[in-house]
Amino acid sequence: MAHPLLSVCLITYQHARFVSKAIEGALAQKTDFPFEILVGEDESSDGTREVCQDYAHRYPEKIRVFLRSRKDAVLIDGRPRGSFNFRMTLREAHGEFIALCEGDDYWTDPKKLQSQVDYLRANTDCAGCFHDVRLVDQNGDTIQKSYFDSPKDKFSQHDIIDSLLSRQPTCSMVFRRSAFAEPLPEWYLRRPSDLYLDILLTFSGKLGFIRRNMGAYRKHVGGIWSGQREASQILELIVRFKLLLADPFFLQNYKDVLLRKIDEFQASLFTRNDTAAEIDRLDKIVAEQTAALKATTEDRDRLQSESVTAATQRDHIAKTTAEQTAYIKTLESERDSLQQASALSVAESKRHLKSLATQESFIAQLKSQHAEHDRTLASLKDQLDKLAATAHEQTAYIASLEKQRDQLDSEIRAAAETATRHEKNSRALTPQLAPLTEIAEKQAAYIASLESERESLRQDHSHVLAESQRHLASLSEQDNFISLLKKQQTDQDALIASLRDQLSKLGQTAAEQTAYIESLKAQCEQAIRKHATTQQQAAADKATAAAERDKLQTQLEKSSALAATQEQRIASLLGQLQAQEQTAQRLRSLAHSRLSLLKKAHARQASHTQHLLDTLSNQHRISPIALPGSS
Repeated sequence: MAHPLLSVCLITYQHARFVSKAIEGALAQKTDFPFEILVGEDESSDGTREVCQDYAHRYPEKIRVFLRSRKDAVLIDGRPRGSFNFRMTLREAHGEFIALCEGDDYWTDPKKLQSQVDYLRANTDCAGCFHDVRLVDQNGDTIQKSYFDSPKDKFSQHDIIDSLLSRQPTCSMVFRRSAFAEPLPEWYLRRPSDLYLDILLTFSGKLGFIRRNMGAYRKHVGGIWSGQREASQILELIVRFKLLLADPFFLQNYKDVLLRKIDEFQASLFTRNDTAAEIDRLDKIVAEQTAALKATTEDRDRLQSESVTAATQRDHIAKTTAEQTAYIKTLESERDSLQQASALSVAESKRHLKSLATQESFIAQLKSQHAEHDRTLASLKDQLDKLAATAHEQTAYIASLEKQRDQLDSEIRAAAETATRHEKNSRALTPQLAPLTEIAEKQAAYIASLESERESLRQDHSHVLAESQRHLASLSEQDNFISLLKKQQTDQDALIASLRDQLSKLGQTAAEQTAYIESLKAQCEQAIRKHATTQQQAAADKATAAAERDKLQTQLEKSSALAATQEQRIASLLGQLQAQEQTAQRLRSLAHSRLSLLKKAHARQASHTQHLLDTLSNQHRISPIALPGSS
């Protein structure tokens, strides 16, 4: 809502029958400016507070309710008054203008506020203004169509003291907020009243009168001013004027008029020409008091019946309190068990997390070894392929050398046979055999070199075969190591399966604990609702007892004492219930905290389980191989 130009201050106490109409009259106002409604409720016991709170709940952007305590009420002549409620409510006002209305009066013209604000804007010499109203009874029936009239349009401070005398109704007043500036003077604080308010406002300007009937002033027995006898009103005016004479300002400026008004008031107490009217008024008062006495007797009987009911309820509350205390102890025991289980779960989770970290490190090491083994195997395969090709070439070359050797052997044998045949002619052919002998020697030397080369090739072949056998033995050892790794992997798979089972059990346990905590939460909420219902019932009993005590204070001392005793017992029970409610609230908070911790632990376990599953899936796709002594 925009910043309000006007604040409606509605002061109410024990107005349950009337306050709705007062609030509705304020809500019905039609203005071209924003305004707020401030309700000062002075701890009524007849349901007024509940009505005001209901309106504030329905119109939160328009209405603000301020709940006062009767302990703060200002006592005047030993009786509590609403001046503290009025001043505290006025302090909360944000508007430039203040409109007053009490809870038993109401407005009848929807343009009332607009008319008065327009008047004050046009008449800057006025600090406030008021208008005429109807006088109605407690049922809203009209007693007088016009409550106030005067030929004057504006009233000065002298007029307020001499003639106006605060005869205009409070519900018709609108004034400038600046005219009610604190700190307030001592004479106002000693005996706050509408008369003193008018005098205080006229320090800042005059009070204007609008000849237009725009509200209703209710006269009933419970009214603070209208409910008083005329003699009591006159005596109150005398006291107020004498208090003004004690102030230096009024003593200097209004001494004569104040003394004259005091004399007039005192004279009116002893010279009355309307004896018949006074007798009728007294007869009416006697009839009202007789009816009130009858109602008081009925209230006394009802209060006694309610006392018996209250005692029964007290016993029931005591029994319920004992049951709730036992139930709270059970909840605390279960809470301790849950805490222990939670501590064990946290420790187990930490151990699993540490084991998972170790396994992840070992898996990373196996992956590194597997990659190194793959590179070593590839290198060995290349070397074996090269050795096999070399061995094949050497075998072919050795076969060709053996073939050449056999050919040379056959040639040598043929040459030997030829040499034998021609031995006889050797002498004659010696010159011819010399070249042949030389050739034979060369061939023998060539054959010897070939045999030496063949022997060297045989040695190389033996070396290659030995190297191949060594590699085959190494491969056999690698196969054995791979088998060992496969066995370790099988053991790891079994361990991981066991971990999965444990994690599944932990998840199931967490789910069961979550469900149990939800049930505890529901039970706590049910207990809190029972506490709230019991507290509301006790508060209602307390309010009823307080109302009956106020009505029967002077006539039924015994019933009032009984009501006070019940109030003390109810207050004690309320204290016990509030303590139990706080305990239930702490348990509820603990359950919420425990549920949050379990959910977080469950989420972490699920995340680590998923990570472990992903790692195992990758491990199944890659078989780790490690070579002993390799790097």
